[in-house]
Amino acid sequence: MGWSLWLSSLSFSCHDDERSALLQFKQSFVIKKSVSVEEVPDFLANFTSLKRLVFLNCGLYGEFPKNIFHLPNLQVLYLGWNKNLTGYLPEFRQRSPLERLALSETSFSGVIPSSIEKLESLQTLYLRGCNFSSPLPSSLGKLTQLTDLGLAGNHLGGPIPSWIGNLSQLSMLGLDDNNLSGSIPSSIQKLTKLTALYLNGNQLTGPIPSWLGILTQLNTLNLQENNLNGYIPSSFQNLSQLSFVGLNDNHITGPIPTWIGNLTQLTELYLHNNELYGLVPHSISKLMNLQFLFLYSNNLSA
Repeated sequence: MGWSLWLSSLSFSCHDDERSALLQFKQSFVIKKSVSVEEVPDFLANFTSLKRLVFLNCGLYGEFPKNIFHLPNLQVLYLGWNKNLTGYLPEFRQRSPLERLALSETSFSGVIPSSIEKLESLQTLYLRGCNFSSPLPSSLGKLTQLTDLGLAGNHLGGPIPSWIGNLSQLSMLGLDDNNLSGSIPSSIQKLTKLTALYLNGNQLTGPIPSWLGILTQLNTLNLQENNLNGYIPSSFQNLSQLSFVGLNDNHITGPIPTWIGNLTQLTELYLHNNELYGLVPHSISKLMNLQFLFLYSNNLSA
């Protein structure tokens, strides 16, 4: 689809400078009806100083030209919330200064190319709610500057790769709502800077690892809607920063531990649809910040 059609769908949520930048792109070259996007002459030389392209929720549609990913000084590319925008991540043939790449809630698809390792300056990668499929390339594990990795809501399968532990700067890891299976890999315990871990909505099995208690910076832990079993690890009492815990819709058993009352920052605690038993501990009354507590569909008694 040509840029003239692509531009015609701009919504009023675009800022003037965003719309102006798009028009400059359009005016820098001419696309004939018989010429595909791949055959368009290289127009990027006109924009060698361009560092940011931010077109969030602009009503864009059609296929995004791959060569824009190769702008030599581009540091930020945000295209999220343009659900009719399609495309593929290209093979990256040279190192890039790109630091932030966000394609969430678009219709980008295909696999993540192994050459993504050449984006060695990348700090945030958001591909949530697209159509990316597995496998996840091990080269992602070489992006050691990443602080935020959001891959939720795609078609990623297989086990969570052990190389995830190489991303030691991660603050947020979102692998939720995929088809991931197997146990939670022990390499995640290396991510000691994590504040948010989202593994919910997968097919993960096995017990909840006790080593999660090492991740003392966590404020959000979401493991709901998996096939996890076993007890709630006692090491969780070390996670004093937790404000959100989602363990519901698993096969977790045993009593609710009395030390739960020590997690005084909790605002949301979801334990429903499990196999918990015994008395609901009175220590829950110590959670003065608690706003949501779901315990139904267990074998608990007051």
